[in-house]
Amino acid sequence: KIFMNTLKYLQSNEFLLDVDLWRIFANLDELNKISLSFLKTFFETVKKHVSKSDSPMDFSSILGTFFQGDLCQTHQIYCLNYTSAIFYLEKLRHREDFGIYLKWCEQNEQCKRLHLPELLIAPLHRLTRYPLLLNNIWKRSTDETEKSFIQSLKEKVEKSIRDLEGKVKWLDNFQKFRQLQEVIIWPQIWDRDKRFFVPECLKQNLRENGSENIFSSANRLLHEGRLMLA
Repeated sequence: KIFMNTLKYLQSNEFLLDVDLWRIFANLDELNKISLSFLKTFFETVKKHVSKSDSPMDFSSILGTFFQGDLCQTHQIYCLNYTSAIFYLEKLRHREDFGIYLKWCEQNEQCKRLHLPELLIAPLHRLTRYPLLLNNIWKRSTDETEKSFIQSLKEKVEKSIRDLEGKVKWLDNFQKFRQLQEVIIWPQIWDRDKRFFVPECLKQNLRENGSENIFSSANRLLHEGRLMLA
């Protein structure tokens, strides 16, 4: 929030206006509100139970409200944006004005010397810990109906994470392909071999349908790593 609020303040004063706030932070505001609301409601229930020993520990309604509601969905939206956010940050990092902004934020003691990419990954880790939380509640539950309900929620969250892993992997590949398109220069067909004669009227069509279409499918990434000539 330190990085996000500082950037909002700078943009309100007409600095770094070309930096896309959503591409870096996505729906972080909404995610913070929902996560905090879940946390407060959760601890209020525990507090009531501790102060009044006869008060039942009703976790089912809280877990149902949040895990069947927007908690996982908002995490998914954030996680799907994470890969592109890191690539976008990598591009911006080389700019002097953006670098000054990053360094200023990093000096804040609340950041604990962590850089922005290290902080942005936190919601991804949190999502993967929800099944552990549900599993611990399930273990300590004595009511069979509640146990069954919590188990179904745990399975739903785990499925959500599995689906997300597939999507994030695909997005990661897609971002890599976009980077490759930017760094690889494809010479025009008439520049590759001077023997080719291409009429001027056809050149525009050939420019629009160039070799970069080779990278149109992210599924074409077969191997990644060092290339060695044996």
